[in-house]
Amino acid sequence: MITAKYKTFVIENNNGAITSTVTFQGTKEEMEALCQQYSGHTSVNIAGIDIFGNVKKARTYQEAGQLWCCEIVWGRADDNLSVIPIEPLSEYGKKSSQLTGGLLAVPIENHPDFLINWKYYLAAREHIDAIPDWWETADDMTISDPNYKWIESPSELSLEEDWKIICPPTMPGVTHYDVATYVIRESVKCRSASHAGTFIRGMLNKIVSPVEDFGLQAACGGEWKCDGVEVSWDTRNWIASLTYTLSADEMGWDSRLYKPKG
Repeated sequence: MITAKYKTFVIENNNGAITSTVTFQGTKEEMEALCQQYSGHTSVNIAGIDIFGNVKKARTYQEAGQLWCCEIVWGRADDNLSVIPIEPLSEYGKKSSQLTGGLLAVPIENHPDFLINWKYYLAAREHIDAIPDWWETADDMTISDPNYKWIESPSELSLEEDWKIICPPTMPGVTHYDVATYVIRESVKCRSASHAGTFIRGMLNKIVSPVEDFGLQAACGGEWKCDGVEVSWDTRNWIASLTYTLSADEMGWDSRLYKPKG
């Protein structure tokens, strides 16, 4: 049975950075499982002890004979302080991450259910009035019948007197649609303005992953791209921040438009 080792529950507050350390004891199998289970971000109750924050480290060791221990260290911010973000920037050069959601404007043609009649007009020869059955379901621009063609604008027929429009687009004027995606803000406390500038330099518009992405790329696929940078003074320190956006689909960002961070 997992129990907390006597007199090992320690809480420290270092300028708003709260660290909780607890050593648990049990069998070798229990301690190894405990170390593995809580090796990431968590807020838990173990052996009757409530602990909140992010796991900073966990280690398993043999105490004596069949008795093994697992020491886990959590870190979090003081609820009464305004700090960035979940785990405070308590050390210079140590990165901290915050996950939010955002919107991407994606071309309507990239929608998985895109139909040609969403965006394009159907034109026909002057003597044709019948609307073909395929008009409702066509998902590519190929037309085998020479009496019809897709056009993007009525102006394309201005010099063709023997053609007319028989079907307008079903989504006129819609060129993009919104796709909700994940956004990560990564921040670091810097010793000077120049150090902050070094942290963000050369990152914008580059395909690059944040240090912590909460397992999203592995789960969702796609790629991260740096879409925003910021350097600010919080009255005591220079804070440099990078914003990363996950691509709208598993194809990732087009490498013809955006280059990987070298």
